[in-house]
Amino acid sequence: MYAYVAYGLHISSDIRLDGLEPGEGPADIVVRRTGASVCGPLPPPERGVVAVEPGLDAIYAQWTDLGQLRAHGGQEILLHVVPDADPYLCRAFVVSFGLPMLLHQRGVIVMHASAVGVDGQAIAFLGPPGQGKSTTAAAFYTRGHCVMADDLSAIATYGAQAWMLPAFPQLRLFPQSGALLSEMIDASTFEEVRDLKQAHRTNQGFPAEPLPVHAFYVLADGDCVRIEPLAPTEALLALLSASPNLSFDTPGEATSATLQAYHALIQRTPCYRLLRPRSMAALSALVETIERHVAITRGMVPRVPAMAHSTASPHYDQREVQC
Repeated sequence: MYAYVAYGLHISSDIRLDGLEPGEGPADIVVRRTGASVCGPLPPPERGVVAVEPGLDAIYAQWTDLGQLRAHGGQEILLHVVPDADPYLCRAFVVSFGLPMLLHQRGVIVMHASAVGVDGQAIAFLGPPGQGKSTTAAAFYTRGHCVMADDLSAIATYGAQAWMLPAFPQLRLFPQSGALLSEMIDASTFEEVRDLKQAHRTNQGFPAEPLPVHAFYVLADGDCVRIEPLAPTEALLALLSASPNLSFDTPGEATSATLQAYHALIQRTPCYRLLRPRSMAALSALVETIERHVAITRGMVPRVPAMAHSTASPHYDQREVQC
């Protein structure tokens, strides 16, 4: 069995889950490959599609031409795949679908967002595919901030505080964005993946413990770097659009509980629209603006890491620093 740790949970798996951090300890989650169907009579999805079906005691997923997955009780993933299944696709099935299902069963909010740590607090970047979530996280990494999660962030609530769970130290970037990290990584921390993105290890400063969530930033196109507070309804819709949680629920009380969890989250944590140019040259100004915004909304002087600063000037107005 292979042993890993992700999202603060120890995972024991009989298949390799490359990219996750090795970690010994009593297993919170067990991943097992089985020779029997785990989805019963559920109809197969269309070709090239992963279908998710919530059940009364488990959540099921089917991937055309690959196999089936069953997540049960927040503790177990059963994987039934075709003979000679591609290990890379098996890993993607478990990490991208199985783990989010189990986290949901554990009462954790899961969303498609990249998260970084800034001065001991977590901030998350949301947006549709291709909007630049991972690239923005990479820009923060080059400034000395840690990457907590890439594309799939998990948030747990303890008392009145929302906490970002550390996923695993990796960013998947298009080659142009990956050039941001060229001076911070070496060949041993780089791995090819089978799509347009490449996987980069981001071990620097990776936290072993959760960090309190300071804010959410919804990425949008703009002529300059600008931060605008979102109204509660806008914030709720933005978070729900980034979350697979509702697709994991059976209709009724479970869906209602998920909506209540998101409503409580936006009451605790501010959400902003982050307008910026879609330009690599604007990334330095973007990071500086957010660093300052985090510092101001915490009522403290911003920390400025040593680096060559951009000549671009961030745009500020009263709305940008409104809590």
